[in-house]
Amino acid sequence: MSRESTVQEATLAKAAIGFCQKTYAAFPGAVVELIDQHYSDEDLTLEVQVPAGTDVRQASDELLRIALDVEDQYGVTIIAWAARAKGASG
Repeated sequence: MSRESTVQEATLAKAAIGFCQKTYAAFPGAVVELIDQHYSDEDLTLEVQVPAGTDVRQASDELLRIALDVEDQYGVTIIAWAARAKGASG
């Protein structure tokens, strides 16, 4: 593995950790899952399962803000969306 790809992977890992930390702070009890299928050229595609009682639309808006903040910090592209937690209703 080249040094350049190692640096890129390290940056991506830091971005993922930063995204998760900010997401867990905003939505305690959320679950972040990596989606292997990409839409275009994004570096990370993530689904965030938000706790019951969380407005999914508002959560999606906040996730967009978090993703943009992390993108600016690390120079990566993130697509993230909120989904109701598996097994949750309402």
